[in-house]
Amino acid sequence: MASHREVTENFGNQTINKSNGAVEWKGSNVSCHDNHIDSYGWWPMAYYLGYRGSTHLFIKQGDRYSNSTGKHQGHVQSSCPGPTVSFSAMTLANIPVHALTLENLIDYQEDSRIWLRRKDKDSPWHYGDGDVFRQPKQGMLIIGNWDADTAHWHTLGACLLEWGNKRYLCSLDDNSYFISELSIPVNTCEEAFNSLKPLAVIEAERGGTTVQRQGEWFFIDRGITSPVLAKTMNATQKDMRSYCNTELPKRQGSNSHACRNLRLLRGEILVTGAVKHNDHRMVKLGDTWWSAHKNTEIQSWSASGGAVGFD
Repeated sequence: MASHREVTENFGNQTINKSNGAVEWKGSNVSCHDNHIDSYGWWPMAYYLGYRGSTHLFIKQGDRYSNSTGKHQGHVQSSCPGPTVSFSAMTLANIPVHALTLENLIDYQEDSRIWLRRKDKDSPWHYGDGDVFRQPKQGMLIIGNWDADTAHWHTLGACLLEWGNKRYLCSLDDNSYFISELSIPVNTCEEAFNSLKPLAVIEAERGGTTVQRQGEWFFIDRGITSPVLAKTMNATQKDMRSYCNTELPKRQGSNSHACRNLRLLRGEILVTGAVKHNDHRMVKLGDTWWSAHKNTEIQSWSASGGAVGFD
């Protein structure tokens, strides 16, 4: 019986097993056959896409299940080149991971790794500069092959896929995996990210105006104070200082972006103060008013479950 590393390396190299004439190898808890490799015989860790250039490429599982499965996934990450995505988000988007081939992979960016060390197995992990490592919500810890006190934290890069004549961007935002259905056809991950920006955001950035983002919402600094806005809206300054604790528009069943204060002015959404969301860092807009703009995606899905569309 092969070791876990031998199974993943044989799968990564697409090595034929002479005993069965196929890329079929089995370890105690890791096995591969057909076009996939599994942990404990049921948790899919990667699917083979095909051969491009001089490299076998795979699409790998970014979701986490258990510590032991995480170690198995660490072997896969080291042995199998290619993008990492959230399989659970892919399922929600009705994209069958097992059916994907190189024709569906338009572009991808390499994943990132944070190198870590510890004094011994009972000590916390530290960054290279000595600061204590604080584990993000997403990603996986991959312990060194020869030194158990070295490791790296692996997180998803980006991946551009085509399925059913639609293009999808798969990536990570504030440590949450997501898949966005794009509104226009693009050919690179960079173009995909840029395509999510509405025209108002692009023009603001070109003009040097401050722009902040939380999830799919962009905020452009309008530099409007409450007295000015109150006069424009024919309201009192007291009204403008009132705490609305309202939410930005969203689709049914999605999570809320809660605002301290929100006003509508001639169809423009204006917000001020803090904007909060369960899966993203809080955005602090201060005392001036900012215009809010939704990104251009058609819909999106998160690894945590449920279509998040307008989130």
